[in-house]
Amino acid sequence: LSQMGPLRLRRVVAAPLALVLLAAVLIAVPFANHARCDAWWSPSLQSPLVRIDDECVGVSDNPVRDFVPQSTLDDGTHQALNDVYTKIMAANVEAASKPDVVTVVFLSVLTPRKANSYASLVEELRGVWVAQTSSPTPIKVVFANGGEGPNGEGMASGAIAADKIIDLAADDPHVVAVTGLSISTDGAKAAIERLGDHALPIIGELTSADDMAEINAYYYQIGPNNRREARVAAFHAQRSGIADVMIVYSGDPADRYSQNLAEDAKQEFANRGIKVGQYQKYRVNNDKEGLPPDSLGRAACSDKKGYAVFYAGRAQHMDQFLTGMNTACQGNPPPVIAGDSASRFILDGKMAQFPNVRLDYVSFANPAAWADCATVPFYKVYFNAFGGACQKLADGRSAAGHDAIRIIAEGVGQVRQLNREAPVQPGLLAAISNIQRDRSINIATGTISFGPNSNVPINKAILILRGNTDKTSTPLLLCGDLPFKLAQGLEKPQDCPDDPK
Repeated sequence: LSQMGPLRLRRVVAAPLALVLLAAVLIAVPFANHARCDAWWSPSLQSPLVRIDDECVGVSDNPVRDFVPQSTLDDGTHQALNDVYTKIMAANVEAASKPDVVTVVFLSVLTPRKANSYASLVEELRGVWVAQTSSPTPIKVVFANGGEGPNGEGMASGAIAADKIIDLAADDPHVVAVTGLSISTDGAKAAIERLGDHALPIIGELTSADDMAEINAYYYQIGPNNRREARVAAFHAQRSGIADVMIVYSGDPADRYSQNLAEDAKQEFANRGIKVGQYQKYRVNNDKEGLPPDSLGRAACSDKKGYAVFYAGRAQHMDQFLTGMNTACQGNPPPVIAGDSASRFILDGKMAQFPNVRLDYVSFANPAAWADCATVPFYKVYFNAFGGACQKLADGRSAAGHDAIRIIAEGVGQVRQLNREAPVQPGLLAAISNIQRDRSINIATGTISFGPNSNVPINKAILILRGNTDKTSTPLLLCGDLPFKLAQGLEKPQDCPDDPK
């Protein structure tokens, strides 16, 4: 090479080569940016988002741009989703201008595949906005999508989203906690594990599988667990004269909620002296174990007195199960008691197809509990901002979204009472754990009071409601404490089961 001298490309070769390299870059950049859910022209080398299949997973402060589908929603849901995201983003601008602002990450399935799941998400986000705008602590809310996954498992990319949150927290000291997590799946569990490993407190909204609160010390939840749900359901069944049940649950091994609720129900019904005559799982996909939901429904008929079905499955499979049951039972189906997932079935108006089925279901606190829910401070603010009426809002999701943010704000307030200048995040977990009997708080879903060795509220309010064909529910029974005047006919038995001490 020293003898040859410097190599020089002839101009006739160099010019085309340069053009080829430029074209390669122009082609590669849009593909790379598409994979990062970034604008095709973006020069950034880092992105808080990554594309998994057709979902953008990770963190965003502009959910309208990154998480709102353009064509798969009806106009009403699309407008409501845009509206609530826009409200939160506007509140973020105001909060960010204040020196004592804290940032909370809302982690959930932000790109579900069904319109009714988006309707549920709207309710949670509305509750978040009410809490954000009424908090004495300025709160900025950013969003993290854990993705639904190709098979609808929910939070399928939870660990990836958690890593993006961890990266954000490393760069932004204002990040103090994570909330959301409205579903008990393996992906949600993986996210909790990753976030807890990096000392980020997590407040679950509607997660209820028993072992969610046992993953690590950084996870708390505002709702009751499946064990308490099953205990109250068995109590209601015994009071209703039920002596024999068939328990139905999902055969999907990734559905930790359904399988855990079924296990708890089996134990709690037995504790009440109620026979579990059948314990059956339905098949979600053709490659899973169990019978199809409609076939299992046909096997649910019985003429025995005191017989009922306990449905521990998901709302999206309930219509198939009830169709099979109605077909085989010749107009005389057994009564059904269901877990809290059934609330979505009622709200979607599916009961109109089954007017002859008596469906009682477990629910967290929702507007059906009160004589006039507008007397509850949370709902008063909600209706002023979003309209509606108590009888048209038979859903506790907005209250759950509100209460999760309130718990974080309460913890932040306690930390700053001790030391105004100290960083919030290191002391937040201890402050939240101090929300116990002498420091319990009454909020939209009832009294929150954690035990000294429990990350789940003690004796949290649970309702038994009866689903109606007009999307409303009739309150039957309450276990736990709710402030304000309760609905007429709602019983609050003195012998309600308490959580073990």
